Amino acid sequence: ETIVPVPLLHITNRDVLRMPEGGADDKQLLLNYCFGHSESSLVLCPMTNAILVNHCSHRKKECGRDGPNAEYRWSTEWDATTEEWLQKSLEDLEEARDGRVVSLDIVATRDIKEGDEIFIDYGMAWEEAWDNHVSTWKPPLEGDGFDEHESVRLLNDREGPLEVNLDLRADSPTEDGDAFTACWYWDDDEEPADYIGDGEDFDWEDLDDEDILAHYSLDGGDFRLNHYSDFGYFWPCSVVGKEDDSGSTYTVRIFQSKSHPHASWFEEGTPRFLTNFPRSSIRFFTSLYKSDQHLPGAFRHHIEFRDDIFPEQWKNSKL
Repeated sequence: ETIVPVPLLHITNRDVLRMPEGGADDKQLLLNYCFGHSESSLVLCPMTNAILVNHCSHRKKECGRDGPNAEYRWSTEWDATTEEWLQKSLEDLEEARDGRVVSLDIVATRDIKEGDEIFIDYGMAWEEAWDNHVSTWKPPLEGDGFDEHESVRLLNDREGPLEVNLDLRADSPTEDGDAFTACWYWDDDEEPADYIGDGEDFDWEDLDDEDILAHYSLDGGDFRLNHYSDFGYFWPCSVVGKEDDSGSTYTVRIFQSKSHPHASWFEEGTPRFLTNFPRSSIRFFTSLYKSDQHLPGAFRHHIEFRDDIFPEQWKNSKL
C-alpha cells in the first residue's frame, strides 16, 4: 500500500549543489534529502513530505529487529509518465525543464501500526558514509567561523537574563555567537502618543536616547507568547534595556521581518521600540548558515538508489 507519493525534482548535474566557496564541505544541505547513484551525476529530490522518512536497514536494524517497514518504488499508477522517462537518456532529462519527469512511491512492506515511524533503507553507500562521518568528525577549530557556536535549543532552555545592547541605533538584532534574538510581535499600525514622522530635515537618530524612546516606543506587555493571537510571529529584535533586576521584562527594538508585509513604521523610516516586553516572548534563532548542519565537516550524502531499479543509461560517472 502506498504511504506517500514522491514527485521528484530532477537535477542532471549535481555540481549545481556545490557552494561557491568550494572545498571539501561545499555541498548544499539539499543533497541529504535527494536520491542519487554513486555512478551518476543525476540527483532526484522529493517534493513532498517523503523527505521526513528516515533511514533503517536490515543490515543494522537501527529501528528494531524487523528492520525498515517501507521501501521506495518507481511510480506506475498515479504518474503515468514515469515508465516512459525511465527509458530516456540524461540528455532527454536535461532538456525537460518544465515540471517533473519521474516519480517514486513510498510503499509499506508490512502492516504498520498507527503512530509507528516510517523507515526506508538509504543504501549501503549512504550507511558507510554515515559511519565514516560519525567516527571521524571533529568539533570546529578556532578561527573557522564557528568559534562561539552553541545550539539555539540550549540558549532557549536557559531562559535567564539576556545581554543588553544599549545602542538604540544599532541596525541589526542582538547576536549571541551564531544566534540572533527574535521577539513575538504583530503589527497593528498603532503609533506612540508623541510619535514624530521622519522627514527630509529630520533624522530620528539625531535625538538623544530618552527622546527616541519617548517618541518611538509602545508598551509591549501584551505581546505574550501564550497570548491568544492568530497573527503573532517572531520578528528580529535587539534587546536594548533591562527593566528589572530579575530580567523578566526588557526594552526591545523590533526590526522588519522579511517574511511579513512592511509595517507602517518601517515604510516611514522610523524605529519601533517596545517597553515592558516579556522575557518569555524573546527567543534565539540560528543565524543564516550557522546551524549544526552547516558546521565544518557536516554530513552530506545522497540517498543511494538500489542498483536494480536505476537505469543503466543514467550511469555517466563514478563518484
